[in-house]
Amino acid sequence: MRAGIPNTQWLDRLNVFNAYKERDKREENDLTNAFLVVLRYVPMAQAIFTDLIRQCYLKVAANDAVLPSLSENPVSDMQAQRGELLCDEGHLVSVLLTDAEWEQTRDIQGSRRTAVYDAQIRYEQGWLLIIENKPDHGAVWEEQLHPNVEGSTGLEIETRAAVVKWQTIVERLISALDSGLIVGAEAKLVEDFLDSIDAYFPSLFVYKTFASCRGRLFLLQNRCRHILQEIAVQTTRSVKWDRRHGIYYIDLSGAARRGAAQKAVLSASPRGNGDWDVTLEMYPADTNAQADEFYNLLDIQKLLDLQSRKWKVEANVHFSYIRTGLVRVRCPALSLHDYLKGWKERKWKRGRYPLDEDRDLSGLVAYLQQSQLVSSDAVDELRGDLKGKFLDTKRRHLDICPGVSVVYAWSGKEASDADTEGDFVGEVKRRIEEALAAWGQSL
Repeated sequence: MRAGIPNTQWLDRLNVFNAYKERDKREENDLTNAFLVVLRYVPMAQAIFTDLIRQCYLKVAANDAVLPSLSENPVSDMQAQRGELLCDEGHLVSVLLTDAEWEQTRDIQGSRRTAVYDAQIRYEQGWLLIIENKPDHGAVWEEQLHPNVEGSTGLEIETRAAVVKWQTIVERLISALDSGLIVGAEAKLVEDFLDSIDAYFPSLFVYKTFASCRGRLFLLQNRCRHILQEIAVQTTRSVKWDRRHGIYYIDLSGAARRGAAQKAVLSASPRGNGDWDVTLEMYPADTNAQADEFYNLLDIQKLLDLQSRKWKVEANVHFSYIRTGLVRVRCPALSLHDYLKGWKERKWKRGRYPLDEDRDLSGLVAYLQQSQLVSSDAVDELRGDLKGKFLDTKRRHLDICPGVSVVYAWSGKEASDADTEGDFVGEVKRRIEEALAAWGQSL
């Protein structure tokens, strides 16, 4: 079965399971192979899978003798898309991976069919799993669960198949990530796997509202990405991944990267005691090219009025190098109105500032203080930051960027309630358009 395909432009090109082939085509064999990779390299994932199979037999027959725990029975081999069984004696368990409960109609027994098994896992104590993967339970053909054991007379076949739901596997892997049982490179591999399921087999990823995420940060971030995708589809925009900051965003740039604001970021963050917030962020005038467009079109009063509608609008003077912001002024002494008015009227210098003739930064700092772009109690901190990022390096200049931060936040409860009612995607879209209108940019 081929996966149903949503927009997958967001998927990280370095995702281990984002193969460089027909990008929007994924078969069930791709899912099987990816899962085997996770099982091979993440011992906790293998332990989880083994436990889920054991639970199947405890549930249907109170049989705890099927498949000893992984600590007692380590894996010795695993293969995909192979016709011959990995062993000809021991205990054989037939496993079905699917998306819903499924009832078998007859005992599992030997078959004479020509078989190619989606996956096999052999354990040191003589247990063998044959795995049939059917992400859509409607496509299950029961005969595929019956192994061809001709020539393997020493194999004892369990008469009940173990039916494991993909949604349960996803849930258990996420729980292991949340609890710190999977960390480091193994955690990244599992996250890549979960992202690939969400991208290519979205019906197996059941977390479609904030409420269903139950406060788990990985899932909350995943839901934020989905919301951005829904908005992007409505507006012909695209959702992209900022690897440096670990965020997804709607790309607001136009032709030749024009646009006063380049990104609309939606993200979730913990607040302590199990609470969390969802934050919408935009940073117009982040570079000098963006600043030209922003201040030319800015309606100062419209931007200030956003503050009465729960927006947090702040000055964001920062110093960058080749479009990378490196140092931010913590607290300008000016009011926000005067800050915006001054830049709009080109009262102050912005753009490139050479450092060759101001190696102790005295000229720059004096200019910033005189212009009230930095308060006196922040001067020492700013001087130290500039020294570390510029003077102590080979950088010979910096760019003065007259940015603004525009941020809207929802409490977890507000976001969850609106999302449950089906209103949150529209709410986020309206908020983006509301902010962009203050400087004449459209979504």
